Amino acid sequence: MVTLRPMVLTIGSHDPTGNSGITADIKTIESIGVQGMSICTALNFQNENETEGVSWVSKEDIMQQIKPILSHYKMAVIKIGMIKSLKVLKWLTQIVKAYNPDVKLVWDPIIITSNGYRIHRKLSFTGLKEVLTHIDLITPNWNEITELTGIGDALESAVMLSHYTSVYLKGGHHPQKMAVDYLINQGEVREYTPDHVSENFKEGIGCVFSSALACYLAKSSSIEDACRMAKDYVLKYLDRTESTLGIYY
Repeated sequence: MVTLRPMVLTIGSHDPTGNSGITADIKTIESIGVQGMSICTALNFQNENETEGVSWVSKEDIMQQIKPILSHYKMAVIKIGMIKSLKVLKWLTQIVKAYNPDVKLVWDPIIITSNGYRIHRKLSFTGLKEVLTHIDLITPNWNEITELTGIGDALESAVMLSHYTSVYLKGGHHPQKMAVDYLINQGEVREYTPDHVSENFKEGIGCVFSSALACYLAKSSSIEDACRMAKDYVLKYLDRTESTLGIYY
C-alpha cells in the first residue's frame, strides 16, 4: 500500500549557492520525507560572502507559477521566505488561501541576508499587523524581530506580535543565552534550550529551520512539537555540516 507524503510549498528567492532560499528549502523538505515544491519570488546575485543585488519576480509571473501548482495539488503547509514588500506578502496570503482556506502559512521574515545585504529599509507596522492575522507562524531571529516592530527589546517585540500570530523567536543572536529560542502565542512564552551549541555556523540556517518546521507541521505535529523537532533538526544539520560564514541563524 502506497502512503502519500504530505506536501509543502516554499515561496521565496533563488540563491545560486544553494545554501539558502528555495533550493535549501527543497533539500530540507525532501530530507524529512515530505514532498516539496517551490515558487520563485526573486533572483539573488550572490555567493556565500556577498550579495550584489536582487531582481524581483513580478506578481504576474509569481501568479503564473502558482496557478498550475495550487490548482492541482493540495498543500498542507506553505512557507514564505524573501518577499518584495508587505503588499506582496498580503497578496500572496490571499491568493493561496483562495485555493485552500485551511492551509497553514509560515513566514520567515528576511530583512537582511546572512552576508549583510539589506532587503527592506522599513516596514509599515500598521501593514505588518494586518498581514500577520492571515499567517499562522513567523520565525524571525533576534535582530529581525526588532526591525519588524521598531522596539529595541526582542522578547518584548515577540510578545507584542504574538497577539496577531504565533512567533518563534530564534536565538542565534541572543546576547545572553546563545541559541535559546522562544515560542510565543498570545503573550504566553515557551522556552526551547538546546542540549549543546554547535561549533559550526552556516549561511541559510533560518531557511532550513523554517522549512523543517513547515514539514513537521505538515506531518500533523502540534506547533510546540514541530518547533522542538525543527530545532533538533537544525542542530544535527549544523553538527554534520562544515562552517561557511560565521553567521548565527
